[in-house]
Amino acid sequence: MMSIAARAPFSALALAVAVFCAAELRAQQPPPPPNDDLANAVEASGVEFELTADLGAATREAFEPYSQYNFGHTAWWRWTAPADGIYEWNSQASSNAVAVAVYLEDAFEQLTPIATTYRRPVRNGSSWVLVAEQTGSFQAEQGQRCLIQIDLALNPFGAQTPGTSRPVALILTKSGLVAPPNNNFASRLALTGSNAVFTADLSAATAEPDEPEISTNVLHRTLWWTWEAPGYGSAIIRKRSTGEPPAVGIYARSGMQTLDIIASSATEFANECYRYPSANDSVEWDTVPGGRYEIQIDRFPQFLATLAELELNFLPAPANDTPAGALALEGFETSLTVANTNSTRRTGELTIPNQSGSNSIWFKWTAPSRGIVQVTRSAPVHYQDPSYQPTSDTGSDAGFEEWRVLPGPGCSGNFTNLHQAPPFVPVFGLFDQEYALPNQPNAPTRLVSYGLNSLIADVDGGRDYWIELDGDQGSSGTTPLNLLLIPTPANDDFTNRIALPSESVRVQGRTFAATREATDPAYWETDHTLSRSVWWEWHAPAAGRWTLFVVKGGGANKFVVHRGDMASTQSETGSTANQPMVFNCAEGETVQIGVYALAGFGGNVEFTLTPVVAPAPLLLSIQNYWWGERSVQLQFPDNSGLSYVVDRSDDLVTWTPIFTNANAWSHVLSLPSDPGKPAEFFRTRLQDAPIP
Repeated sequence: MMSIAARAPFSALALAVAVFCAAELRAQQPPPPPNDDLANAVEASGVEFELTADLGAATREAFEPYSQYNFGHTAWWRWTAPADGIYEWNSQASSNAVAVAVYLEDAFEQLTPIATTYRRPVRNGSSWVLVAEQTGSFQAEQGQRCLIQIDLALNPFGAQTPGTSRPVALILTKSGLVAPPNNNFASRLALTGSNAVFTADLSAATAEPDEPEISTNVLHRTLWWTWEAPGYGSAIIRKRSTGEPPAVGIYARSGMQTLDIIASSATEFANECYRYPSANDSVEWDTVPGGRYEIQIDRFPQFLATLAELELNFLPAPANDTPAGALALEGFETSLTVANTNSTRRTGELTIPNQSGSNSIWFKWTAPSRGIVQVTRSAPVHYQDPSYQPTSDTGSDAGFEEWRVLPGPGCSGNFTNLHQAPPFVPVFGLFDQEYALPNQPNAPTRLVSYGLNSLIADVDGGRDYWIELDGDQGSSGTTPLNLLLIPTPANDDFTNRIALPSESVRVQGRTFAATREATDPAYWETDHTLSRSVWWEWHAPAAGRWTLFVVKGGGANKFVVHRGDMASTQSETGSTANQPMVFNCAEGETVQIGVYALAGFGGNVEFTLTPVVAPAPLLLSIQNYWWGERSVQLQFPDNSGLSYVVDRSDDLVTWTPIFTNANAWSHVLSLPSDPGKPAEFFRTRLQDAPIP
């Protein structure tokens, strides 16, 4: 083992080498540039000049503007613009990547950013990175004091640290291009007609003082056009050329004669890591006859082509844009395909709650009878009319709903539009006329019902109704419009009750669209009256116990049995919502059966009237097992929930109970059997019946 004394000379030598290397490194590292801080900014002058510095040892002051994509090794220059115009920088000759920022400096030494290096998203393997552009530009007016900051830009494609020497170079020049004639708002160019193609060359465009801006992120290089709309409808400006679209803003005069932006193509794209401003390929807005619209074209930093070909199209509003031009619908059921594109909102037009009403169209319909109407984009729900057939069994149904969770995008996901137009979701509104309007004897005045994708409402026969179609969140598109009126059922009134045959019977019908008549018994559930009821009359074919078994509509409806020719609370013999109901009857006794919807518009119902008997077993199979045992599989139909007993016998004389059950649906029972016996017998009986 080496001793401490033996290791000491080696440790001292290592220390000496480290000190020597550190001293040599300090000797080779250049000092910070003289304009390392803002207070010592170097003066630059002229319409064309070059800025150079070594940023290897540059630092950043605590108050300096800073970007997370830079090293923070900054140098500063101060420059006074010698003339109005567009000034461009170029760092392509620099041996190190740089980031540029230009600020305006006021008398109070406050800095206002006017231009920065644009970082373009670039795919790097499975993820995205931001790469600094080598060129940029800004607008300056003669005499403006500007501060130019240069920093070392991070290399997103690999690890990078400032070296001992990091020289940078930047060339700044004034553009020699001449601004186009519509550079200023006062000299904007006129577009005419319903279709116009025009070109925007933004290479020499500039901004005016206090000029409105489409977005805070645009370069403020604007051109102007003006256009007068020929009528009600919508106008759209879309890009015809390829490449990045410019930013388009649409302005209208307000009551104060100021320019108010009413639509723009500005948006943002982002994934989980980055976001950047951009523009949609088109912008759309509603128009009025003679409306004057001012069109401003600007660009975002990534719009490098500076030239774009655009097209303006006007599409007139549809004929049923207002209630006065509503399209007529007829009958109990109708289906058509409709679109609310190019529709507008007129002064005083009724709107659906929580909707802008800016894309509404109208339909008019006279209800042919009393009932419930559905207006929906999907297939409307049909409900069964009353019917019956002889039966001796019952049934049940069930369903399930599936939920799916989709994973979200990862950090390497593609960029998506954060402000894209919402998907078209139709909103339907149903209106009627509560009172007559002056000079409008036949116009909607009251909202009856509305809903996303569909609506449902009670309507009166012979009454006029108006249907408004709008789009959720101001959206527009094409959708099916399906109208279905379900009239009141034939047995809606107790006096019109349906006579059932005097036998075991399966009954179908609906409480949907049922109403309460003056002759109907009044029933209460908690805090409300049951107002939708349907009726049947039945005569018991034989004396004994009978059961009303709920097949469909259980839980949502109340099934009530009355004795005698009338239905009242005094004649009620029992009721149920979903459990089998058993009652005694004399032969030929009259029974009234009413079904009440417990809530909503009601629904389909189905029930059976059958005698209460023990379920008759059906032999399914006999299983012999290799270890010497045997079992018998018997199927039993439903028994209305009453308890029954299964007995077993060897000689049909002596019976032994082996199983007791109360079933309300068909099931299979596996019973043990003795393989040593040549015969075995099984029977069923009601539990409260005497043993024969």
